Amino acid sequence: MLCHDFDMVNFLSGGQVPREVYAIGHCYDEAISALGDLDTVLVTLKFSSGLLAVIDCSRSASYGYDQRVEVFGNQGMAAAHNERRHTVTISNSSGFHSAACQWSFPERYSAAYAATLSHFAHLVRAGEPESAAATRRHMDIEAIVSAAELSWRLNSPVKLDSLNGEMRAKLAALRSESVQRSQCT
Repeated sequence: MLCHDFDMVNFLSGGQVPREVYAIGHCYDEAISALGDLDTVLVTLKFSSGLLAVIDCSRSASYGYDQRVEVFGNQGMAAAHNERRHTVTISNSSGFHSAACQWSFPERYSAAYAATLSHFAHLVRAGEPESAAATRRHMDIEAIVSAAELSWRLNSPVKLDSLNGEMRAKLAALRSESVQRSQCT
């Protein structure tokens, strides 16, 4: 559930890849827990440059698809807020009232999905491969996802340079164990 958030951190950091990932989480939804998965997660990412990133994520937000980002630095801060269905805010004696966030990721990212599908169709029609940079980014994001899941399952930070075949096999075994345990309960 966090791969797109990791991709956003990669984009905002100019393509940096963290050297260490630590993830904790909990599952309130029994149906998701039965799959060996989480619905509430917190991840910290440490980068060689000194950059620190924190991602908190929940599958449940009763007010809509909440996705915000804040970037702090020694020269200031930048923030991107949730997109809303409209920009009207009503202020009265009971407070400030505005539209809810867009409800789902397909609603919020419909233009991005259309552009991605169009790009994919172009590559297929032209017989062109994805760019080497895009392929590298996808591989980096997959490694971050694996490190985050392994960190959660081991309850320990994971250094990305330790993610080798042996660690990935351990992750697969832990996933399998988790699913088997959840099916027994």
